[in-house]
Amino acid sequence: MTIIAVKDGVMCADSEMDAGSRSYPVMRPKIARGPGGLAGATGYSSDCVAFCDWFAAGEDPEQRPAFAGTGDDELQALVLRPGGTVWRIGAKELPFQIPATYAIGGGYAWAFCEGLMVGGKSCEKAVKLTIKHFRSVGGKVQVERL
Repeated sequence: MTIIAVKDGVMCADSEMDAGSRSYPVMRPKIARGPGGLAGATGYSSDCVAFCDWFAAGEDPEQRPAFAGTGDDELQALVLRPGGTVWRIGAKELPFQIPATYAIGGGYAWAFCEGLMVGGKSCEKAVKLTIKHFRSVGGKVQVERL
């Protein structure tokens, strides 16, 4: 599982992937930087890599990848634009603007993390606490600023 969170121009993610009953360190960061800002994705691992590579390359609509994940593994992504707006993109959804404090991920970890941020914690601190309290996310926190 994954946690991706955004608040105050900062996007954070955990650094492990869940494979059944085991967790492994990710081989590359979960947040990508591109001309359109920052993007982080959760879902089927190869979908996340494809989405982040597409985003980093400039988001050409003609080159948008197809995604294989379904159900709990269906791609969800957050994009933090240079102007500070936050957008959510799904495997089958067009981008739509969402509140500037937001989290996505598996289980209830996203709700815990988002609640911490709304309650005053920074994005980084909220992700650290989510890692501490949920076994489905782990590792160090990736912190990216616009």
